[in-house]
Amino acid sequence: MATVIIKDQNRIGRDVVEVGLLKRTFDEYHVRFIAANDNLDTANGFDIMSIFRDVINEWYVADTSRIVILIVFGGVFHEFFLSKFQA
Repeated sequence: MATVIIKDQNRIGRDVVEVGLLKRTFDEYHVRFIAANDNLDTANGFDIMSIFRDVINEWYVADTSRIVILIVFGGVFHEFFLSKFQA
């Protein structure tokens, strides 16, 4: 039996559809999947909370990306450049 051990569930991906397909593939090939920090072990059965964690991880990445874009472009429009050197 093959085993995949990772620290967090979001290490395998942040797209809900891709992660779901990967988990289904693990199940088809009888691969045990363990996420240590999330207390997820497929040997113990299906965990409904893993789906919610996938959705939250995807939302977090999208929200962080939006915030970074606003900060970078907001600084450029207000003549505030994010760099180590100032003229």
